[in-house]
Amino acid sequence: MSNSRANPDDTYLPGGTAMITQGKFSGRIIARGMDHLGNFTWMAIRGKKDIGVIAITAYRVCQRAGTKSGPDTAFTRQCIQMREEGDKNPDPRNKIFENMNEILDEWMGKGFHPMVMIDSNSEITERNLNDFTERNGLHDIITTGREMEAPPSYARGKKRIDFLLGNDHIQRAVINSGALGLYDGLKASDHTMQYVDLDEKLLFQDD
Repeated sequence: MSNSRANPDDTYLPGGTAMITQGKFSGRIIARGMDHLGNFTWMAIRGKKDIGVIAITAYRVCQRAGTKSGPDTAFTRQCIQMREEGDKNPDPRNKIFENMNEILDEWMGKGFHPMVMIDSNSEITERNLNDFTERNGLHDIITTGREMEAPPSYARGKKRIDFLLGNDHIQRAVINSGALGLYDGLKASDHTMQYVDLDEKLLFQDD
């Protein structure tokens, strides 16, 4: 679980991410961590033959650098924290890509395959998100190889801003993927639930 640094007296803290594993997959986890700004959580999940999966769950704030935002927003909290760390021009919306790249570079260098689950607050064609996906060889798992356009993923708009991203190895292990309808599965969320079923043997190259 990750979130921005908080005052211990606060009762409300916006933003943040979490990742949960259950059953036998829990035994595959060899490392885990979180972004200190609260933008993402990650797990390194071990397979055989010196490979594995580096999985990231991420939330990208919607406000751009220089935006005036309320004092209790994740954007404002992250800007304050970044200024305290010496960043004179904080840009939390795009800092997330720099920080995720550091994690992906480390684990991809060890033979782990990237899978990123992100509320990007942008369409996948947006320049910074597109640069991130191209840099790391990531594809939209739900639409790649299909003649389809995925539906909008949140209640207050007509765009899809939530994505499951993976490289070629992840894509080859996909059995099924898609999105539920609004309020199906997650009654308290204004975003739809994205899902993917993966072939465990192909994913982890188990015998």
